Amino acid sequence: MQIKNGCNNLLKFTGFHINMKINFLFQQSIFILFLQYSVIAQNCNEAVRYDFNDLSDWEDASQSDYNFNQISIVPDPTSNNGNNVLRLETDPTVVVTGQRLKMKTKLNCFGAGRYIWRVFIPVDAEREGEAAPFQIGDRASIGPFLFSGDPTNVNNFYELDFEVGSGTAGTAVDFGLQPPNDRLEFCAADNELLVFMTKHDNHPTESDTDTPPNTTKQLIKKGHWYLFEINLSLVKYQEKNRYFAKWIIDNKIIKTSLLSYGDEITFPIFCSVENLSFIGDHLPNQKSYAYYDYVEFIPHSITEIIDFDIEANKPALIHHWRLNEPGGELAHDSASFLPHTGRHEGNSIFNQTAPTENNLGRGVELTGGQIWVDSINFAAARLNTLTTNFTVSAWVNPNTVSNTNKINPVFGRDRRPFETFSRGWGFGLKGSEVFFYINNLNSTLPTETVSSGANILAGQWSHIAVTFSSERKAEFFVNGISIGKTETLAEINSSGFELFHGNWFIGWEVSDGTSFSTISGEHYLGKLADIRLYNYTLSSDEIKSILIDSDSDGLNDSWETPALGSCINRVLPSHDLDNDTTINLLEYAFGMNPKMNDSNQLPILGKTELQSKQYLSISYHKPNNVTNLKYELEVTTDLIKWENINKTIFVGSEEVMTGLTRLTFRSNDSIDDFPKQYMRVSINHINL
Repeated sequence: MQIKNGCNNLLKFTGFHINMKINFLFQQSIFILFLQYSVIAQNCNEAVRYDFNDLSDWEDASQSDYNFNQISIVPDPTSNNGNNVLRLETDPTVVVTGQRLKMKTKLNCFGAGRYIWRVFIPVDAEREGEAAPFQIGDRASIGPFLFSGDPTNVNNFYELDFEVGSGTAGTAVDFGLQPPNDRLEFCAADNELLVFMTKHDNHPTESDTDTPPNTTKQLIKKGHWYLFEINLSLVKYQEKNRYFAKWIIDNKIIKTSLLSYGDEITFPIFCSVENLSFIGDHLPNQKSYAYYDYVEFIPHSITEIIDFDIEANKPALIHHWRLNEPGGELAHDSASFLPHTGRHEGNSIFNQTAPTENNLGRGVELTGGQIWVDSINFAAARLNTLTTNFTVSAWVNPNTVSNTNKINPVFGRDRRPFETFSRGWGFGLKGSEVFFYINNLNSTLPTETVSSGANILAGQWSHIAVTFSSERKAEFFVNGISIGKTETLAEINSSGFELFHGNWFIGWEVSDGTSFSTISGEHYLGKLADIRLYNYTLSSDEIKSILIDSDSDGLNDSWETPALGSCINRVLPSHDLDNDTTINLLEYAFGMNPKMNDSNQLPILGKTELQSKQYLSISYHKPNNVTNLKYELEVTTDLIKWENINKTIFVGSEEVMTGLTRLTFRSNDSIDDFPKQYMRVSINHINL
């Protein structure tokens, strides 16, 4: 947040969510100029913009019947600028199963480049007496997206899309299971919708009653125009040209993914409004509509395809299976780095109670089954050869720990120590200890190890973690406490295709190593939740942060749950419950009340005098129990380059009330010598 405080004094607070800094700017005036132009490409290597003066460059791609007036070109109803827009509308009276209205470009050869849609999300009914569109729980979606292939052919199906709609509200009938509630999970207000950013990456298709795999969600408000962008860069990875995709909303990157394919796949561009089952609880009783102002494609100039640097994405949470689905076959991977959704096999039960004190909600119970994440590509992060750092963690609640030889495998490669094709690693429990092993042939170094004195209890939730360093040494953690390190372990033989693709499992059955039969009881029996894999070695503080901040939004659960309830991801601008223009991350960081307008407690700029010279100063409150955030003081003279090293000096602190301290800093350079100065406090999660 930026606030002008008098002449040349600028105060800025910066919050974050994932890898995004959130800034607000109060400006004296804002001028926006829209330049109207229309360029029609003759081929897909040229820039093109469709302004919807007509539909001559588009064709119908709808998957349902509709009346002629449901797809139309109309004057922009939100402005008097003379623009025409594409209007798509579903009519609930036409078919009882819903409608899927889609338009696509006649050109279908678009590849690497920027795909931009300007879309209006309506909030009110168009005419008096009508019901407003996109009511809570409606199965209605606005979809700017790319699609290539045949949706009925699992080997020829590629899709990247935005789907904007209500999200489920927990009212759908789902065979006695607790129905999903996207809106509760994201604390959606009545005037907010969810954006589902999805990809189908040549994987088997699911029923449209299931949320698509590899989905990221984001809140937006009704009644606004938005720029939705999919940016496809062509990179080289493992000797193959691939697309690296970014999902961008209003110029902010929300999701990224390295795709399994590249420029051998090209796309037409789609605009849609349709009734999708996964995006709500029920078909709407009123029409749903949206306006598309323009669609634009800007090709990337490719003179050289650069190697994709997986290191550039470190550090990252690369896989995250919450295991909190209410039912179905899929276990969704919610990480955006290299997500991979698993499938349930055998006996597993969703909707088990996970540790409520850590706000996890639901878990899964395995009673002889497993979750299969075959072909997960750990080579992408070099985790398959144990040549880099990583951390794996999970919440566990085993049925029994009495047998010290009993393996409760949580995550890893299937354990067949004598099979040449089974090389990898895994972790879990052995009796009451944390267990880590390496599958390898003919090694003179230890291939498995257990913690000492872990004392995991049966029928009770515990958090376990193993960090592994590139020196092949492991460290064990139970409930955030380190319980010991290991000696050097064997390295994995780097030969063999199985290292790049193989059978990775959650709670898998363990082979006896001489056949494909399983050792009796050698599979996880009990409850699991929140399995995470990071591509770096977490510190002990970061592991503790998983326990105290289970949704990784920067807000301590001990503060967040009592203050804001049981839903997650409350650091977005729209989660300003008291309307004091301060997001909840800053309310937490500065000891404020998220339900009370107390913006007078925000940091204050001032001046301090020293040896007849004046210095710019800043004072802010910091709760003593906030340990998962870092505070940085930054200074700039041009509002472009901000610096924090040797630019500020600590002045003093004062305890203003129990547990709350006011800290004061000043700039290193005097105002007399540098009259144009600005200061800000930057707030970031320690994981960044």
